[in-house]
Amino acid sequence: MLNVLIRDHDALYTSSLKLFLSELFLSNYKRDVHFLPVFDVENVSKADVIIIGFGPGEFYTCTPELRFRKKSIIIGIVDHEKETPGVIKTCTHDIVFIRRDLSLKDLQRKIRSLWSQSYKYSGVDACRSCCVNKCNVLSLQQMRIMSRLSRGQAISDIARELSISNKTVYSQKHLVMNKYQLSSNFELLMFLESLQSKNRMDN
Repeated sequence: MLNVLIRDHDALYTSSLKLFLSELFLSNYKRDVHFLPVFDVENVSKADVIIIGFGPGEFYTCTPELRFRKKSIIIGIVDHEKETPGVIKTCTHDIVFIRRDLSLKDLQRKIRSLWSQSYKYSGVDACRSCCVNKCNVLSLQQMRIMSRLSRGQAISDIARELSISNKTVYSQKHLVMNKYQLSSNFELLMFLESLQSKNRMDN
């Protein structure tokens, strides 16, 4: 039995991917696939294959559950080529990125290539050093500003509420967008929504 763990925001894509993987491993490797239901520490430690969908900027945030990876392959699903990060975190140094619109033929080739290799990985120490890296976290001021931006507050209102200048709000917004490789306000809002869902921003 092969344990596969998928975390992705697109339920339809996830459902199709499950069908694809079940057929792929059964026809090529005579292995039945069991899909683990929840992305948590216990299931990460059991998984033979981990697939994570990344929205804009999400790759640069910490995924502490990955500290408990054992022997597994890890695949990152991205919407566009530009979302593939240039700097790889230590806890996912072996990640392989796949575009969401990749053809089934190319997807099959990539997964078969991955599966043919031997991955022996223990992510505890690497992920611990990555998760405490201050380059990958927001400052307290940035969290306060981003939290308010995500609620739709205007720059001037945020500045007045936090007793800072408009220029400071704009500057911190720009720093956050650069830190997480975000190229538009829309990508910033998507990123902030993902952070809120993980409870990583202060109110």
